[in-house]
Amino acid sequence: MTLGATSDSGFRSQPLEVQVDGLTLSGRIARPAGDASRGLILALHGGSFTSAYFDSPRQSQMQIAAQLGYSIIALDRPGYGMATTAASGLHSQAQVLVRAVSTLSHRYVLPGAGIFLYGHSIGGMIALLMTNIEEDVPFVGINMTGSGALPQRGQEAKAAVASMPSTHLEIPPDLRRNIMMGPDWTFDAEIGAFSADRDVPLPLAENKEVPGWAERLPAVARLCTVAVQFIVAEYDSLWRADEESLNVAHNLFPAAPFIEVGRQRMAGHCVELHRLGIGHLLRVLAFAEECFLTHEHEAAST
Repeated sequence: MTLGATSDSGFRSQPLEVQVDGLTLSGRIARPAGDASRGLILALHGGSFTSAYFDSPRQSQMQIAAQLGYSIIALDRPGYGMATTAASGLHSQAQVLVRAVSTLSHRYVLPGAGIFLYGHSIGGMIALLMTNIEEDVPFVGINMTGSGALPQRGQEAKAAVASMPSTHLEIPPDLRRNIMMGPDWTFDAEIGAFSADRDVPLPLAENKEVPGWAERLPAVARLCTVAVQFIVAEYDSLWRADEESLNVAHNLFPAAPFIEVGRQRMAGHCVELHRLGIGHLLRVLAFAEECFLTHEHEAAST
């Protein structure tokens, strides 16, 4: 068996829908053979992408996770997919998504099993906010990739973009490539090329909150009581990946049982679309495995 081999149809994703708060959220699910899952991972895409971000035909994180024994669901957040007209701010999305995953957990998670949140960029911000919401959902840990602690200089333009008189912003392919990808040698052109299924207009309702995320992060992070993996790409154009910024991140989560902060070398902002995308996923799954095992041990001890 080859990791990510799309010829093995048994691990391909299937479409999924969930009703919550009068909305229909679309997405996709991939499950291991025989449904003997090691745990459920909820993947949350970043701004201007859909759930297809985690399901590239040539490098699908969903397919690889299923091959390795995990159930993984990637949802189209409010403002995307079947809920394109329901664009909203980050906290509102977090509330909707917590209720959505509560519904999905009854379908796909054995009683007592845990849920790991895997968030890219804005999806990572929302994942962190989800852990602060008081609901009976067994989150065991989160990954935040590309949701940095200190922004790169020159991001003030985001505030001006957020004030534009429209609901969604179309990002031209060349600009998208410059923002989202690293140097040419760090990704395959076919994976990094524009994809209509994956690359979509950006809802301005969520984007207007991004310029203030670095100031908001400490208060949100202080309330997080699950394990945190915090990763920034070496060539991220939006967030700093130097030692100072990583040290800042390491001190943000005093209530987390354990934390891993790191830099993903040889990749740009959209790590999962780079040549190191599979290596990055394995890093995320290793951390998720620690979270699931901790949850199982604590449940058995009570």
